[in-house]
Amino acid sequence: MPSMPDTTGVRSPTQPWTDTIYPFNRGDIDAELERLNYNHFNVFVPLTGGLVPPHILNELKESANPRVADVATGNGIWLLSLADILSSQAELYGFDLDPLKFPSSVSPVANVTFQQQDVLLPFPTELQATFDLVHVRLLFFGLKTNDWDIAIRNMAKLLKPGGWILWEEIGQMSVRAFPPSSAFEEWWRAHMIHGVKNGRDPFQLRIPYTLLNKFKNADLINCDDKIWFTWGSNSVPQSSVPPVLINSIKPMLAAVVEDGGLGNVQAMEDIARLEETIVREVQEGARIGFDWHWAWGMRVE
Repeated sequence: MPSMPDTTGVRSPTQPWTDTIYPFNRGDIDAELERLNYNHFNVFVPLTGGLVPPHILNELKESANPRVADVATGNGIWLLSLADILSSQAELYGFDLDPLKFPSSVSPVANVTFQQQDVLLPFPTELQATFDLVHVRLLFFGLKTNDWDIAIRNMAKLLKPGGWILWEEIGQMSVRAFPPSSAFEEWWRAHMIHGVKNGRDPFQLRIPYTLLNKFKNADLINCDDKIWFTWGSNSVPQSSVPPVLINSIKPMLAAVVEDGGLGNVQAMEDIARLEETIVREVQEGARIGFDWHWAWGMRVE
């Protein structure tokens, strides 16, 4: 069982506060909360045009008291945004292994509850088969090769018959800089190799492209997906995209340094070098982009 977060003292940039492969639970908590908010409001929601596929949102709005679970909720920004557009009678739950990023102990919204939960362990029996929608975003960074099917099945058990799961992920193989950047490639290569060394799928580029097959293997039906491209988006300015990746460099490579380093990434000075180079290249006109995926499926009625 992963250890409880250490919420005391000053942390070094490489020190995580959870015992997992997830790289973003380390360093400055305020910077992490700011990163999550920036990505949500400036890129992810404008890119997709909403929080949920329209047909699922319509079902939620037609229900007198829809129940929604947000797994790997982080600071709950997606869930709190959903609370703004659903009935006040909706029951919204945010689950995460790391409670340090939860909003204050008194929830800012009366119908939103936050609860610590490891997605690789069964959810409490009283919560199973009670949700109309289970949402998850960017869990790729926290799962090892054999974790995916376990996580999907645990989340699927939360669904009522006819309930939906919605999974959002970045297309790992789509993350690119143009013109090509040696600093960018050095960062991304270290991230990918480090992930494999720590138990991620050696063919991890398959995620999220294989999510629909995994949903079907979990007996979900009406599975479908949609892909957006930041490169061609009319709703997200190109200038808004680089911070999504640049703000990830330090925590992602700090995890590499903590584990002994890879190649030229051996110390925090190496991370600073890559970060400064990529920032300068963006300021000089380089562009950074990626694909963003939604995949959804329904529990059999």
